[in-house]
Amino acid sequence: TREEEQLRAIIQRRPDGIVVTGVMRSEGGRRALRASGIPVVETWELTATPIDMAVGFSHAAIGTAVVDFLHARGHRHIGMVSADDPRALTRVEAFATRAATLGMVAEPTAFTKAPSTMGAGRNGLAELLARAPQVSAVFCSSDMLALGASIEARERGIAVPGQLAIVGLGDQSFAAAAAPPLTTVRIDGTRIGRLAAEMVVGRAEGKPPAQAVVDIGFSIVERAST
Repeated sequence: TREEEQLRAIIQRRPDGIVVTGVMRSEGGRRALRASGIPVVETWELTATPIDMAVGFSHAAIGTAVVDFLHARGHRHIGMVSADDPRALTRVEAFATRAATLGMVAEPTAFTKAPSTMGAGRNGLAELLARAPQVSAVFCSSDMLALGASIEARERGIAVPGQLAIVGLGDQSFAAAAAPPLTTVRIDGTRIGRLAAEMVVGRAEGKPPAQAVVDIGFSIVERAST
């Protein structure tokens, strides 16, 4: 409800463009944005039915790729510590599905509330290990959660990566400086912002983009935590 109220206030000001983080899921919000005629770019996610334009990446593909990465390194019993927002849930579902396809055991996810904190990462790993102490690898939905999980493992005397591999998401500035440095999923946020701006400017000048939906992809940066 608050989101739709904010959108109406923005639309009334008639900006040259609107950039939305994530795919707009509110039907009321989608209708209002379409009816406004204002160029709209949905970001940080992909959809086959954008309001207007979109630039992002596949969260399902990330979940699948991390499982493949861990499987290739010999892990067969894995888990997740994750936020519970829609994008994170997409990764969780893909993670579990791919693990099952490869014959791996994926424990039920330990969910945390936003915002992601080191404390939430510590608590999430503690919850996961209480259920399944034999888990050998954990995928966290942010680098901050992964950092917390790494601290919790150290406090428990669990060697990372010797006994437990940890993967984060975001490649934040502290990820490479952590102890051990965090393996993480890198997403080019700068490119997302630049492309979104170019799309808005192009539409404002009457030049539709060559592609209405752009997938920028992602990469897994392997460091010492795996």
